[in-house]
Amino acid sequence: LKQQLDLGQVVWSLTLAEMGDPFMLMNRALGRGGYGGGGVKTGSAGTSTGAGGYGGYGPGAKKKKLDPNNPADAAYLRRMHPDFDEVMVSAEVDYKTRSETDANFEGKFKIPPGLEPTRTFREHVNSVDAVCWGPEPGQFVSASHDKTLKVWDVASGRCLETLTGHSAGVYHCASASNRKLLVSCGAGSENNLLLWQWAQKKTSMVLKGHNRSVIHATFSPDSQCTSTVDQDGNVLIHDLATGKCTFSKNAHFGMGLGSSFCREDGNILCTAGFDGCIHVLDLREEATRQVWHMPSTVANWSSASNVGLGIAGAHGGHHVYAVECTSSTELISAGADNTLKRWDLRMLGPREAPRCAWQYLGHTSSIRSLCVSNDTSYLVTGCEDGSCRVWHKDPLAERKGKLAGLKQGLEKASPQEARHKREEYSAEKASVDSLEKEGYSEAVKGLFGHVAQVSSCVWQEDGKGSASVLSSSWDQTVNLFQVRLQDLQ
Repeated sequence: LKQQLDLGQVVWSLTLAEMGDPFMLMNRALGRGGYGGGGVKTGSAGTSTGAGGYGGYGPGAKKKKLDPNNPADAAYLRRMHPDFDEVMVSAEVDYKTRSETDANFEGKFKIPPGLEPTRTFREHVNSVDAVCWGPEPGQFVSASHDKTLKVWDVASGRCLETLTGHSAGVYHCASASNRKLLVSCGAGSENNLLLWQWAQKKTSMVLKGHNRSVIHATFSPDSQCTSTVDQDGNVLIHDLATGKCTFSKNAHFGMGLGSSFCREDGNILCTAGFDGCIHVLDLREEATRQVWHMPSTVANWSSASNVGLGIAGAHGGHHVYAVECTSSTELISAGADNTLKRWDLRMLGPREAPRCAWQYLGHTSSIRSLCVSNDTSYLVTGCEDGSCRVWHKDPLAERKGKLAGLKQGLEKASPQEARHKREEYSAEKASVDSLEKEGYSEAVKGLFGHVAQVSSCVWQEDGKGSASVLSSSWDQTVNLFQVRLQDLQ
């Protein structure tokens, strides 16, 4: 009984002392002003007379890291932060959902400065699915669901010629780097892959091998072969000297949507598909696969099991609509998760979850098309919402280069200039640190003018400080944009 009376006297004396503290409850919860973890006032030595809690820490006590997944920690965080649940839900929402449903999305991702088209080309009577430059200078070719390809003069805006030969809609077209060939592909089981001779503008060959619609076609860097993907996920390569199919592989479950030869090495091919996967194929390895299947070498599991380098679920399991292989170690992909991603192939491992090197955010709908500038400094994307956007491919490296230049200028600056240089350097360093921490960048220019999905976009520089961008759309038009490179800095 005496011990109980003594304890009551201590607690009563503490309560009387606390009555004069208007912030007693707040201090008790946060462990301020000498309150221990249990919410009891500590002595002069800073030791708590209460049990350890989740909000209070006495002087010198090691702070506990709160875990939102721990029910006790979560309950404490809810008491302290009324918007805790809302913040946690926002953190778990992926970019696609946020970009399509968050009313405050534009507050975080600003719409870039816009540019209107300088000319619009109209003559197709159905959706325009693709556009490509050349093969002749000052001209471009468009492919449409109306079963035709049209050759246009850029300066006058006139349609010079209409090419026929496909039995159904034309899905894609591409011109060779030698400016002598053009390939087009489309729907149907016959005449779905045509090779055109330029400048005769005549069909020189019907390439065989696909039994269903061919979705995408592209040339190798040396213009010696084509890569095509079809509705069944098959990838075929044709030798243009003979017209024979030299390689065939079922790479995707479902429709193949795009392919790209490596710009540096024509033996490397990337493909993208409806299954959300990106495959990277080394055609030299594929050519010797039968040798690796011999019993004496079947221990080579990567060849025997037909497993190659790839990125499964590259865009969160959503479709991957376009891919560009810019070098032997790097590729760019665009997907239905509304994002554009840059991948470093050296970072990919067979047992590691895919992690992109950089993200480009701002689109609010699926990105359906992608192109890269000649020097790979800029990217252009075409979106389902009818807009195109221009991006710096590696903004972090550019900013770091600028920062290094500012540092050298600061070291050489006179005492009068040092203060201004130091402030400029500090501001740029803070910007670089923020960009590196976030891991994504936003577009530097928006290209607006279409009222339906942008199906294709291509880039061409004139060597005089500007670039011409063509975009095709399901609104049956092709738009031409003139972009000054100085405005993208």
